[in-house]
Amino acid sequence: MPIQWRDHIVSTPDTLRGKPRIKGTRIPVSLLLGYLAAVIRLMKSLLNFLISRQCRFKPVLIMPVS
Repeated sequence: MPIQWRDHIVSTPDTLRGKPRIKGTRIPVSLLLGYLAAVIRLMKSLLNFLISRQCRFKPVLIMPVS
């Protein structure tokens, strides 16, 4: 059974000036989306670092040991 976002996100004029929020809390959806975007950027940066590090050290690993 798919999860319906409408069951978990509400918007009422008397709470957070009508901004969408997580049901039962005062946590705005925009805050969670901002955190999610930050985590995605961090993971992309980490992945790019690891890939560049692997490419940089790969020739050293391939060279024969004398």
